[in-house]
Amino acid sequence: MKENSQLDATRDNGKAEKAAESKRRRAIRIKENLTDDERSLIDLLSSIDKKYESLVVVVEGRSDEHAIREFGIQSRIVRTQSRLGRAELIDRIVTIAGKGGQVLILTDFDREGSHSSGFIEKELELRKVKVLKGLRQKIRTHMGDRRCIEDLEALSKRGDSAEMTS
Repeated sequence: MKENSQLDATRDNGKAEKAAESKRRRAIRIKENLTDDERSLIDLLSSIDKKYESLVVVVEGRSDEHAIREFGIQSRIVRTQSRLGRAELIDRIVTIAGKGGQVLILTDFDREGSHSSGFIEKELELRKVKVLKGLRQKIRTHMGDRRCIEDLEALSKRGDSAEMTS
């Protein structure tokens, strides 16, 4: 009886090892399928909270906020698609950022999002709030053909799969 339970335990360990190896190989294949820009973008977005204190991230809508959260970003997020008018939106961002705060504007990289970004950036700079323009540009560079922030959610999931090996 004792031998049977040892055999079962050995079989279970073997199955677990095979499953883990299969999972590891799948993750490696996924990671190999990520482009250098995608890997850089995942690393960049996943490390934002560590690199920037008192950060406020500005996005357009709920799906953009959800996509950003998928990268583990815990910073305060303000959505431009709210019931607030433009002046109230700027006031809210300024209030949340406070003294010494920094703002990352992650509106989409289409015409409307770029227009919104330019307006918000100008208004925040007039109020002496630091806008991380270089970081926005770096993110844009690594996004490749993607124009919408919400599209990053799929990349986050691919990145999560690739990280299962770690």
